[in-house]
Amino acid sequence: MEREATQGPNAILCYIFDEDLLPNLQNETFWAETTAFLDRCAAVGTRVLWDLSMTVGSTVVRKPQLSVLRVVLARLAQHQAILLWYVADEPDGNGYPAAYTQQ
Repeated sequence: MEREATQGPNAILCYIFDEDLLPNLQNETFWAETTAFLDRCAAVGTRVLWDLSMTVGSTVVRKPQLSVLRVVLARLAQHQAILLWYVADEPDGNGYPAAYTQQ
């Protein structure tokens, strides 16, 4: 992270895939490592765009996993490194109803 911080970027996009997130929702080591990463980002002045698009859902068939989102938000929403939550790529463009992002 130090190298990236000295090269000029001040924000990064972190993709978190369901296969990494879902099995670890109750894993305190996972959250400790995630928080340590965010702490380091904050320490070097890097903000994080946290990808939740895979968790929110990507098709009409698969509705947003709101219970999972609540866990993530409860854990990370107040962290100073979080700049924004990336929840959808092209709502309504890939069969993903824009209304889902409003939930």
